[in-house]
Amino acid sequence: MKKNEKGITLIQVVIAVVMLTLIASFAVLNSNDTAVETRIAKAYNEIIEVKKAVIELKMLDEDELKIVLSGDKLENLDEYPNLSAYNKPDQEYYVLKFENEDKKDMLLDTLELRNIENNYIVNIKDIENIEVFLEKGVKVRNEVFYSDDEIIEKYKNIFTAE
Repeated sequence: MKKNEKGITLIQVVIAVVMLTLIASFAVLNSNDTAVETRIAKAYNEIIEVKKAVIELKMLDEDELKIVLSGDKLENLDEYPNLSAYNKPDQEYYVLKFENEDKKDMLLDTLELRNIENNYIVNIKDIENIEVFLEKGVKVRNEVFYSDDEIIEKYKNIFTAE
């Protein structure tokens, strides 16, 4: 006797739901990692560009360099509570406001940069060891990274296979 097998069984429905749930959870986990990787990669690329541009300006003498960067000079990082841990005595910090439309074009042209979206604080006291800080930081899960060294290290950890 031949049975009429039209339709699906309860087991087939359960298996389909379980499979769809697994696929959806993998997609969500993967998209979260991709978003983190994108934020770190963007911050890394911008920091490297800003740092290179400031280093290239070191061909100017130190006084001319200060004039180019004189937009907003800070004696310390007290105005930025998130950056207070990086504060060093007797340093010269300059704020590079790329979000500020009034100064953005001048800074981009002077530093010969394009597509910079974040604001940076640059310490040029020791021209050989320029420090770059991301004003708002990059949030990765429960941590926020501000300094160029931290972001470069995080970038290497994410994108370098061990």
